[in-house]
Amino acid sequence: YKPDQGAGQTAGDREASFVLINDVTLSGGYAGIFEPDPNERNIEKYETILSGDLAGNDINITSSKTLIFEMNGTDNSFHVVTNNKTAKLEGLIITKGNAKGAPGIQTTGGGIINIESGNLTVINCNILGNAAAEGGAGIYNRDGALEIKDCIITFNSSASGGGIYNRDGSLEIQDCIIKDNSALGGGGILNSSADSVVMLNCFFEENSASYYGGGLYSYGNITLINCIFSGNIANDGGAINNASSRGDVGGFQIFNIMLDNCVLIENRAKNSGGGIFNKGNGKAVISNTILWDNTATLGNQIALSGNESLNSFAYYSSISFHYSDIQGGNSGIYKEYEENQIEWIKGNIDIDPLFSNQGYWDSNSTPEDANDDFWVNGDYHLKSQAGRWNPNTESWIQDDITSPCIDSGDRNSLIGYEPFPNGGYLNMGAYGGTAEASKSYFGTPVCQTIVAGDINGDCKVDEKDLLILMRHWLEEY
Repeated sequence: YKPDQGAGQTAGDREASFVLINDVTLSGGYAGIFEPDPNERNIEKYETILSGDLAGNDINITSSKTLIFEMNGTDNSFHVVTNNKTAKLEGLIITKGNAKGAPGIQTTGGGIINIESGNLTVINCNILGNAAAEGGAGIYNRDGALEIKDCIITFNSSASGGGIYNRDGSLEIQDCIIKDNSALGGGGILNSSADSVVMLNCFFEENSASYYGGGLYSYGNITLINCIFSGNIANDGGAINNASSRGDVGGFQIFNIMLDNCVLIENRAKNSGGGIFNKGNGKAVISNTILWDNTATLGNQIALSGNESLNSFAYYSSISFHYSDIQGGNSGIYKEYEENQIEWIKGNIDIDPLFSNQGYWDSNSTPEDANDDFWVNGDYHLKSQAGRWNPNTESWIQDDITSPCIDSGDRNSLIGYEPFPNGGYLNMGAYGGTAEASKSYFGTPVCQTIVAGDINGDCKVDEKDLLILMRHWLEEY
C-alpha cells in the first residue's frame, strides 16, 4: 500500500502520508479477500507493507550503511505514516520513507512521524529501510507519547537517531530489536527528552554512528533494563553516549542514565568509551550489568569526560557501579579529568562472565583493515552446570562450567521469574530476573526434590536459606 493511492490522492505526491485516525488501530497480517478464511491472521505469512516507494523503483535495502546508494528516494514519501492523534499500528511493515525535503518537518520521520502530542502505540511492526535528512529515519517522536513493543527497527539512516529520534516526548520500548541503523549521532536511538524514557528487553546490534553513540545517544533521563548492546560502533561511546544538555542560561542540565541487568559486549569506539562514553555532568548508574570485550583508544569499557559552561564553571560526569562485572576494573575506565567521579559501591567483580556463545567481529580475511569487518551475533545466556536456556532448541542444557555472574547480583533485589534452583539471589546480565535466567549450581547434581524451607534450591534447609529470608524480612513489594 502506498499513501498516494486511493480517492482524492495525487499519484506521486511526496507529501501524501497514511494519516492515522483518532482511536483507530491499523492492523496488518490478514489473509484477505479471495482466501478461504479472509480473517486468518499471520503477520509473517501475509505481509502488509506500507511503502513510501511511490514510483516502485527502489532497490531492496540490505544495510543502513548503503541505504543512500540503494534507495532511489528522490520521489519517495516524506513520511509513510503520520500521527497526531491517539492511535495504534499493529502487524505492519513500514518502509522506504525518505524525509529529505524542505527544511523543517519534511526532514524528520521517514517511516513514522508522531507529533503535536500524538499518542502512538506500535506493536509487532517492522520499521526498515527509511531515511531522513535530520532525525528519526525510522520513527520521529516530538512532544508525543510513543510506545513500541515487539518490533524490529533496522536499516534506517539519518543525521540523528537513525532508528528512532525521541525529542521532548515520552518513550517506552519493550522486546524490540534495534539493528543496523546508522546516523551521525545515535545510530540506533537518539533521546533528547527529560520525560520518562524506559527501554526493557531490547537488543541493540550493529548500529553505527559517525560521532556519538553507536547504539544509543542520550541527553535526557533514561532507564534500560535487561538490554543487550553488541557490535555497535561510534567515534565516542560505541554502545552508549550519555551527555548533559546546555540550559537556556548557559549552565548544563544534569541527566541520568540507569542500566540494570544489561550486557554491553564487543562494542567499538574509535576514540573514547568502547562501552559507554559519559560526558558533561551526566551521571550513569550501573547495576547487575556486564561490560566485557568492548574496545576504544581511551577507556575500553567506559570513558568519562566533562564540559565547561558559558560562565566558565566546570562540570564533570560521574558513574557508580553496584554488583556488576566490569572487565579490567579501574583499568577499563578512562577519566579525562581527575574531577570525574567513579564510585564502586559493592559487589563488583572482574571475571570472565562465560557467555554461552559470545558474538565477535569477523575480520573478513583482512585483519589489518577494520573497516570491512562484519559482526557475527552471539548468545548471552550464562553458562551453567545446572542448566542454561538454549533459544535455538528452546530447551535447557547443561554446560561443563558455571558463570561467576550467576547469583552475583544485588543481594536485596528481587529474583523475579528466575527458575528453580535460583540460589535465592539475582543473576547479573540481561537474563537476570527473567524466566531464561541460568540456574544455580551447588557442586552436585541438580536437586530434584522440593524441600519446604529450601529457598536457594540446594536440597538443604540451612543458614544460607535463613540469610536470604532475613534479607527480605517484612519487605513490601
